[in-house]
Amino acid sequence: MANAENIGKLLAHIDKLSDSEKQQLYDYFHNFYLSKIQETGVDQDNLDIFSWVSTDLDLTIMSTKNKFFGQIKAVYLSSSEQGAGTLQYHDFISIQDYAFLTTQSDNEKVKWLLSEGKIQNKDIILITVNGMPSEEMDGLKGAIEKEIESFVEREFRKSVKQLSMTPLSDDAFNKNSFFLNKFQVADITHGVDDPEFTEEISEILFAYNAGKWFLSVCALGTALEHLLILTLRNYQDIQGLGKDAGAAVLLGKMRNNTHIHLDVTQERFIRQLFETRNTVSHYNDGWTGKGQVDLLLNGIRSVYKTHYLPSKEFAIQREQSTTKQ
Repeated sequence: MANAENIGKLLAHIDKLSDSEKQQLYDYFHNFYLSKIQETGVDQDNLDIFSWVSTDLDLTIMSTKNKFFGQIKAVYLSSSEQGAGTLQYHDFISIQDYAFLTTQSDNEKVKWLLSEGKIQNKDIILITVNGMPSEEMDGLKGAIEKEIESFVEREFRKSVKQLSMTPLSDDAFNKNSFFLNKFQVADITHGVDDPEFTEEISEILFAYNAGKWFLSVCALGTALEHLLILTLRNYQDIQGLGKDAGAAVLLGKMRNNTHIHLDVTQERFIRQLFETRNTVSHYNDGWTGKGQVDLLLNGIRSVYKTHYLPSKEFAIQREQSTTKQ
């Protein structure tokens, strides 16, 4: 069994893997899936509600391109012709069809690929819903793990009424606690310690628990902007931001700040978060999904760890230095 570090290295050249390396990736993610199933507490007699308990399904990762978000990846399960599952990889980045390039839905992408004969297996179970960024801060390994975790949750929720177990009550399953633990919201709000930011997160929590995904995405965009402003404030670098500083201004400030290490991958990731918010709030066609909300929540968590915490440490050290003088 490959260790986590080696998994990341294998994914970095996923298009050039040997059969044994593909099997290492398959086994790693299958075991990760099983570990998430175990967390649900479902007994052995009811495990058939989960799709990937046995190893008779292939795990496929495919690379595609989106007109608005650039390169993205999708993950799905399908029946194995050999009867023993392995990892498959498809590269569809070169496809230039407008309908394919402009849809964010993995389901629509798969339908198009099937209609064009690009993929043959029709027995497909999507793990991802709206794809995932190729350059997420946590890396492709972390992105796939998050998608698998969400997939297990969807399978569980869909089948919970069929299980021979007591249905979850509000007392047994506190939605606020689940939300706080999953996205480490309590740690973030405590670490930032800003009343306005805490209120913004509280509003997001309310909308999230009510399943109001459109409201959640819009509120998350505001919270993300606020977190970046607080980061710059810790470096005393908020001059010229104006009242309604947007993504371009904030990223420009971060790029030019000598204390902030903003590489190309991180900037693209943050830009994609804002593009997701803008797609929903400015061009929304009436549908917004939980996947978009989770993407932004994970984005705020990543920005908090990668940029806000170092800025807070910088501010503390500056204050201590000033006090000594």
